[in-house]
Amino acid sequence: MPNGPAPSPPAGIPPWVSYAVYVVSTLGVSTLFAMLLLWFTLTRFDRTVEVIEAHEAARTKLLTQIGENFVTAIERQGDRFDRATHENIRANRELVGILLRREPPAPAYPPPPPPMDEPPPSGR
Repeated sequence: MPNGPAPSPPAGIPPWVSYAVYVVSTLGVSTLFAMLLLWFTLTRFDRTVEVIEAHEAARTKLLTQIGENFVTAIERQGDRFDRATHENIRANRELVGILLRREPPAPAYPPPPPPMDEPPPSGR
């Protein structure tokens, strides 16, 4: 570990680089990472949590609306299905009533002639 003030930077290198190298070599990389995480936790973490909570509230509201719309659509579809079923049952009952009152249809072909007791006369 170097002791003493930070050396002056070589020509062409910004002065903050020599200070950064001095701090890293003095404190160590792990200590700097710990300090960076502490700074993030103390200053930026609260804002990050607020943004997450705001988005979570909006997401929860959206999911609630989607759920309510889904339930409403399913109820409407169920009501339409019930109405269609009842209409179908009513129409089937009407058809059964019509068919029960109706006379049987006439045969498509004429009935066969009745059997004869005597053979037909011959032409001789």
